[in-house]
Amino acid sequence: MNNYNGNLQKIGLQQLLLAYVERFNENFPVFVLQNMEETEMIVLIKNCLDHGKPYVVDFDNDPGIDY
Repeated sequence: MNNYNGNLQKIGLQQLLLAYVERFNENFPVFVLQNMEETEMIVLIKNCLDHGKPYVVDFDNDPGIDY
């Protein structure tokens, strides 16, 4: 595990959201996933950062989406 990923293990949602913006130059779509538990959102953001891919909203199949 590199240092970047290791640091992600110790930070909370706000810090992850900031890291997401720094990494992808866009905000994580919190507004779309507002009914999702914070811990689930943390896992999603960490996964995006770990794999270097921004989250793609799937309006048809994502059960966490509220619109």
